[in-house]
Amino acid sequence: MKLVDTHCHLNADAFTNSWSDIVTRANQVGVANFFVVGWDETSSQKAIDLAKKDHRIKAIIGLHPVDIHEGSGLQWILKMYQDNPHQIVAIGEIGLDYHWRKEFHEHERQTQYLIKQINIANQLNLPIVIHCRDAYEAIIPILKANLVKQGGVMHCYAGPANLVPTFIELGFYLSFGGPVTFENAVESRLALKTTPMNRVLIETDSPYLSPHPLRGKENTPINLPIIFKQIAETLQIPSELMEEKLFQNTLEAFHVKTL
Repeated sequence: MKLVDTHCHLNADAFTNSWSDIVTRANQVGVANFFVVGWDETSSQKAIDLAKKDHRIKAIIGLHPVDIHEGSGLQWILKMYQDNPHQIVAIGEIGLDYHWRKEFHEHERQTQYLIKQINIANQLNLPIVIHCRDAYEAIIPILKANLVKQGGVMHCYAGPANLVPTFIELGFYLSFGGPVTFENAVESRLALKTTPMNRVLIETDSPYLSPHPLRGKENTPINLPIIFKQIAETLQIPSELMEEKLFQNTLEAFHVKTL
């Protein structure tokens, strides 16, 4: 098995002393590569540092909508990429979060920073990784008005199935994680079925969103095969074919030739 965890947070404090062991154990169950995602300047630098220590890791850097504050700067993104172009594969996770930030002025600020980071991604010719929570209807007009040259990924997609074609048209892949395995995940599995096979990605979002039956426990990339099994069963695709397709989709989504 040669799976890629396209979105994990091995840069989280919870993994400071265990990330290397987790990578080794995940390798043993078929997880070959890890895309470690930042949410602010410090975590983005940690992602780069891990990528430098382990060739199986790539970094994704950006400012998460919940971590935006008045006066937050973004020049560090450009500087990090200029200094580490071989470690970085995308700008993210960026986007909108109306769940944790409910005030209108916060939504306006998130929109401004999303557009700014799309512009940075376009300048660097990189795809983006979108975090979207309780804001799917709001993010579509923003993405339509600010097209991403290299496309991107709707991380841990939790939106309705009827919006899937719109995101596909905008050049996005849809990534599915632990929630697709939940016993009550009817809408998530419908969204997965609605997504063209060549636009499906897989992730853990660890240490969050552990798959069933581990829900509520700390998540790690070691659990990726559980999610993979659910995706293959939901799409009724043989495991070998699904594995091959997911790997190819990853290369295409992030515009890399090899991992």
